[in-house]
Amino acid sequence: MCETLASTAGAARGPMEYDASTVVGHLVHELRQPLSTIESLAYYLQLVLGRPDSKLGHHLEKLRESVLETNWILSDAVHFLQIAAPCPQLVDLNELVSVQVAELGAGRTDWIELRLAPEAAIVRLDIEQARHLVRNLLVVFRRLSEPQPSVGLETRVAAAEVHLEVRARRERPSVENLEAMFEPFSAHAPAGSGLSLASARRIAEAHGGRLGFRASEEFPLSLVASFPRAA
Repeated sequence: MCETLASTAGAARGPMEYDASTVVGHLVHELRQPLSTIESLAYYLQLVLGRPDSKLGHHLEKLRESVLETNWILSDAVHFLQIAAPCPQLVDLNELVSVQVAELGAGRTDWIELRLAPEAAIVRLDIEQARHLVRNLLVVFRRLSEPQPSVGLETRVAAAEVHLEVRARRERPSVENLEAMFEPFSAHAPAGSGLSLASARRIAEAHGGRLGFRASEEFPLSLVASFPRAA
């Protein structure tokens, strides 16, 4: 049985006995309630007051996007601190990636080139954590390739591993800058991505995988997540 967020708190303890994971876990749990209320109100106002082409409708949509972004930042903290234990199950990484690209792109995929392995890419992953990892990699690389975002995403199946590679064409960064992006709140990471790559690496390692940048002449910025292939 996998641990839930609520179970990490344990028995009642004194105020000086709470560690960072417990405090963050409680904060995330409590902050998500008002965020959910804000999102619901924005959606209701958009239905009642805003037309898709109106300025008000545009601002309400931006408000909902900000709520979504805040929820993902909170999730970054949860996964980085490994507050919730993973519940792995058999997953086709091709299918999971396709769904996440569709959700993130919201109908627009002109900024991403998707190449999926011709065979099923079966791995054992926690669905929620895997979705978070894929989304983080896409968002970080889209921001790194701005102002005209262009991201490549590819899955490959090897004998014992399944690989997920994300690429972007941009000026070649230094090796030090690349590795520094895995540090929490690194100055080299795009704005709003302070824990994105750090939490993604924690997720990969928690599933027996690894995540790191790869040297490539064609794509100066290339990152590969590798997971054990499931039978």
